[in-house]
Amino acid sequence: MNERLHLHEELLLLGLHDAKGKLTAGMTKYAMAGGILAELLLEQRIEIEPGKRMIVEVLSDDPVEDDVVDDALFRIASAKRRAALSTWVGRIAGTKKLVARTADGLCKRRILREEDARVLLLFKSKRWPTRDAGPEHEVVERIERTLSTSSLDVDERTLALVALSYRADLLRAAFRRDWLKLHKGRVENLIRSSEVGDAVRSAIQAAQAAMMTAIMASVVVTTR
Repeated sequence: MNERLHLHEELLLLGLHDAKGKLTAGMTKYAMAGGILAELLLEQRIEIEPGKRMIVEVLSDDPVEDDVVDDALFRIASAKRRAALSTWVGRIAGTKKLVARTADGLCKRRILREEDARVLLLFKSKRWPTRDAGPEHEVVERIERTLSTSSLDVDERTLALVALSYRADLLRAAFRRDWLKLHKGRVENLIRSSEVGDAVRSAIQAAQAAMMTAIMASVVVTTR
């Protein structure tokens, strides 16, 4: 693969069923949103204002040259009021066609293919089965190498990928559950490591907070 994938694209590949082309984990969109914000932090387009609220501040509105990431940056830059990082995770996760637009970019690179499907023979929907499994295999191998070693010398982009995919339960198709459980401590140690920048750590924590809020909201709805 000649062109590097962005974090939200890698996370979507993990979240899609290879054959069925549908999401397998309910928190995929939140992981993708965390990945988008992590990209903006790593590319120094945004920063987090010091303080408990973790308010997002725009440093530059120069495009990252990815439509989905650039749209998120535009939303943050043009917002009437500044908001916390976790708030932006929720807003971006709720973006209309977040998955479809990301999948479309992967289809153009011939990694996925788009298919039409029908729900109850009435409603049209899209699905995106895998066309070229190579890029996802590279992502899975990178995650496995990271979790299988004891070194804390992990680049921040890979750490964000590992932590967000783990927290959103996107790895169950690629790894055995008992293996993932065994390496839970490794994920936590990496996140706490002094080698990790505060910005990326904050993005991971904000995504997890947004996931928990979404889970609690769904519990409240189902128990009414």
